Amino acid sequence: MGEEMHFELGSWLRRRYSNLLPATYNLRNIYVLSTDLDRTLMSAESNLAGLYPATDPTSPLRAQPVPIRSRPARDDDLIGGGKPCPRLYQLMRLVLSSPGVDCIRNNFDTDFQYIHLHMGVNNVGIIEACLLLDVLTVEQAHNMTLPEWTEGLDRRRLESLMNFIVGVLPSATREIQRLNSGNLISELISHMVQKRNNSLSPNREMFMYSAHDITLSGIQMALGVYEAYPIPFAAAVLIELVVDQQQKYYVKVFYRNSTEHDPYLLTLPKCSPSCPLDTFIQLTQDLIPQDWQRECELRSTQKELRLRMPNLGNMVDWLDCFQKYGNIDYENQEN
Repeated sequence: MGEEMHFELGSWLRRRYSNLLPATYNLRNIYVLSTDLDRTLMSAESNLAGLYPATDPTSPLRAQPVPIRSRPARDDDLIGGGKPCPRLYQLMRLVLSSPGVDCIRNNFDTDFQYIHLHMGVNNVGIIEACLLLDVLTVEQAHNMTLPEWTEGLDRRRLESLMNFIVGVLPSATREIQRLNSGNLISELISHMVQKRNNSLSPNREMFMYSAHDITLSGIQMALGVYEAYPIPFAAAVLIELVVDQQQKYYVKVFYRNSTEHDPYLLTLPKCSPSCPLDTFIQLTQDLIPQDWQRECELRSTQKELRLRMPNLGNMVDWLDCFQKYGNIDYENQEN
């Protein structure tokens, strides 16, 4: 099923960018990077099969071979989040131990107890409940019969909890966003600036990244366009560089989460849907690490960290917790 969805996405990309990407693969046109996991590599392969179908009807191959790059997880500070960053882990632990998150745990205690009762799993919490929902979502997508007891689960509440784990927690403060998504945003900006300056070599038309739901929500949170709804399989964020007749460059950000309608054009805060490239750079300047490795070093935490809440959508089941507790006070926290 996942392969089919990504093949469809690749076919859609072929239609959308047919005037940009030649039908025959050339390394000078596209660069593909995947996290070093089987499922993301397979997603990229399926996507590219739709983007680059065979052009020779006599060929036994149904798609053109396209190289996919990846880097070991321990070295991935771009899209996989596998490279160690002690400061990031420190900040996320502080968020998880905050009064607001304790409030969330208490609000969902009945749900956790229900899962414990029917699964026999001890110490059910936010992570365990989200893992269960993930499994149920996959099984349902494959038309598998779910256990009868799962009918008693409030799936909508668990989805709002999943949105917190996938969307908000990995990007809860500007510093977390900087450490999580800053390197990727920096690379995207570098490509666009080089493209504008005619210095991109090879002069590629597309950079494709095969990653995870947390990658998508992270970059949307960092750009201020995350709306806190579940990220479906084969969703995509499209960041397009466009140029008008006056040779002025703009950035458009689209989000595709369904085959039933066109992708949504997103508007960055303090900018227009067609955001001037220089404005886009200025708005994201504080997200770009100057020395990511050094910024990842442990250090004393400031007294107060301000959470950055997205457009909260259907997160009403935990919104009250942060309205009640506001910012997180870390005055007594140690390194």
